[in-house]
Amino acid sequence: MQIQTDFIFRRFRSDRLGSGAAAQDKAAPGGKAAKTVAAVKTAKAAKAVKAAAAMTCLVVVSSLGFLSGCGPTLPDVTGPKITIGIAYDRPYLSNRRAEKFSGLDVTVATYVAHQLGYSADQITWVEAQNSNRSQLFDSQDVDMIVGVHQLLNDSDDDISFSGPYMTVRQRILVRKMDKNKYMNVTSLRATDICAIKGELSASVERMLIGQKTQFHWQGRYSQCISALFSGSVSAVIGDETALGGYATAMNNHQMVLTGPILAKNQYGIALPKGDDRLRALVDQSLHSLVGSSSFRTAASAFSKATRIKIRTANIPRESSDPSKRSASKTSKKSISTDDERSSENQ
Repeated sequence: MQIQTDFIFRRFRSDRLGSGAAAQDKAAPGGKAAKTVAAVKTAKAAKAVKAAAAMTCLVVVSSLGFLSGCGPTLPDVTGPKITIGIAYDRPYLSNRRAEKFSGLDVTVATYVAHQLGYSADQITWVEAQNSNRSQLFDSQDVDMIVGVHQLLNDSDDDISFSGPYMTVRQRILVRKMDKNKYMNVTSLRATDICAIKGELSASVERMLIGQKTQFHWQGRYSQCISALFSGSVSAVIGDETALGGYATAMNNHQMVLTGPILAKNQYGIALPKGDDRLRALVDQSLHSLVGSSSFRTAASAFSKATRIKIRTANIPRESSDPSKRSASKTSKKSISTDDERSSENQ
């Protein structure tokens, strides 16, 4: 699958510069957007299309509750699709339930797609994990993947990144009855723990191996949560945004986050290697995202539900090389609500 970057660039540029989108799309020979615009031959029809686009925007805003802005000059068109990979099993972050998708990363994906010229109805969702992202790109099953780590341990996958847009911290999740028993890495000596393959900080992994901790590697957080709930492992180590969602979603708060911050990771958007134009557009979209009211609303909703702060990240403008996007450029800015508590107090 190859995302239609020429189509995206025309729509994105037209929206940003306030020029005639209809003329831009019409110039694309044989494009679906051109056919759509060509069908609008009279002023009356054009007015109807504009009204329909406004109504579509209103429906999207009402249904998602996050998207605050709609393109001022562009009607939604049917035709080109964008396929976005996200996790399906992370409550309040990216979750699928009854074929409906919700969560902070869903908001990020929808916002970026909208900035590229796609309406919510033009998004096709695909399940993606850090462990299978290379395969999804190799098989051309996705155009981008939202909510993945920028750097994986021992990763040699041939993909590029936009972002990061968020910094997440790694912590320990245990059953509530064990919250005073397992409070740090040392307390997990000679125990069984579950972690997501490739996501655990290398330094933490080495420390755990040195004290004979037994690993149960999984590809999904839901698998680790099942193992913890059944008692086959004593703890789960992973991103607090994912683990905190489960701690909140479990009835009677049967699981809790415990201990200090073990490490930090950065979330970005994975893209096909070599598509510099798409990457530049996604970077520009993320720049506007992190300061937007839509992201702030979604982040506040996440924080209110999970009591975990969302820490946005500065997106470097000067470099397209992911190796130069160091953690030192990550901002300490947090988005929170008056009702939330810091994660350290959980």
